[in-house]
Amino acid sequence: MTLNSDVLDPVFAHLSEGAFGVSIVQKDGRILIERVDPILSTKAVADLIGVSGDTVRRMADRGQLHPIRTRGGMMRFRKSRLVADFSKMEK
Repeated sequence: MTLNSDVLDPVFAHLSEGAFGVSIVQKDGRILIERVDPILSTKAVADLIGVSGDTVRRMADRGQLHPIRTRGGMMRFRKSRLVADFSKMEK
């Protein structure tokens, strides 16, 4: 796979639109570019912002953070949504 402007231009477009990363795969002679939006555990979010997991859960209960739930009921957080949630808190 050659990384020329045909590949890189869409990658940069995704990144400028807020994607946190991209996955580039060559399949059946085609180049596929997908957005990547990491999903973080409660502990990963707590470590990221320097608080306890209980604090992250309370923030979610108060509506300050917007988790998604696994089938088992565990909270997970999309990185893009965390950025949006934290930017609202700064205002």
